[in-house]
Amino acid sequence: MVNRLEETNTRLHLPLYKASITGDWEKAKKFLQENPDAIRASITVTLETAHMVAARSSKRIHFVKELVELMEPEDLALGDGSGFTALHVTALIDNIMVEKF
Repeated sequence: MVNRLEETNTRLHLPLYKASITGDWEKAKKFLQENPDAIRASITVTLETAHMVAARSSKRIHFVKELVELMEPEDLALGDGSGFTALHVTALIDNIMVEKF
């Protein structure tokens, strides 16, 4: 198993982090088009993905749904530094996920 901490580059992913915090889908989409692997990247020091960051607010449901549409099923199983996956975070925050499977 790859150490996800080694894959973390918070500076590189800062635009995606900011878009995830604010729910700015247009900025996130542009960043992801230029950096497609960022959809599964750890973008925080606690190894959260953009989905995990965005899922923490019910006001960003549209953003989360758009991300899920771009994600592969295995991307949703990626864990953060505490072992929580995107699905865990979404369930804990009580957001609605897109029916993907």
